[in-house]
Amino acid sequence: WGFIADGVSYVAPAKGIATVMVDSKGNIKMGTWGTPGFDTTENIVHLRQNLPPILENNIVNMKHDYWGASIDNKTRVWRSALGISRDGRWLVYGAGNSLGHDTLAAGMSLAGCDYAMQLDINDYHTYLYTYKLNGTDKKGNTKLKASRLTDEMSGETERCLVPYTRDFFYATLKQPEIKTASNR
Repeated sequence: WGFIADGVSYVAPAKGIATVMVDSKGNIKMGTWGTPGFDTTENIVHLRQNLPPILENNIVNMKHDYWGASIDNKTRVWRSALGISRDGRWLVYGAGNSLGHDTLAAGMSLAGCDYAMQLDINDYHTYLYTYKLNGTDKKGNTKLKASRLTDEMSGETERCLVPYTRDFFYATLKQPEIKTASNR
């Protein structure tokens, strides 16, 4: 499915697939590719797609029967999702064990989302890590302290800080514009 990073299109977006994107003004949007507002890559800086949406217009998507394969062919496994609040102001991350796509979508709706996409499944691939500055080492390099969203999430917390063979994406705090004499 579609993938754009730093304005470079590596894989063209696919119609009917859940999409999260960042435009050139830094706005984050979520929707289904091919619908109004989600039909051109113009001014798109980052874009990621994954499967059809699990929640659209606050309705759980029951039209599709493929929501990823688990390691042991189970349907109720660790799953994660990204959603956007009904007013478009908040991104919501949801994850848990023993979930089907339908229970994950219902949970995202209860969390206030109108739209959500499944991210990944299986315990090793379902994670959210946060990183805080933790001083510097002897060479002056910044050190980070990693934390899992929950202790039940597995995997090495450093895997997002080094080259990694699986896809992932990250979010950073939007830095406020600093007013200077030259840009006032």
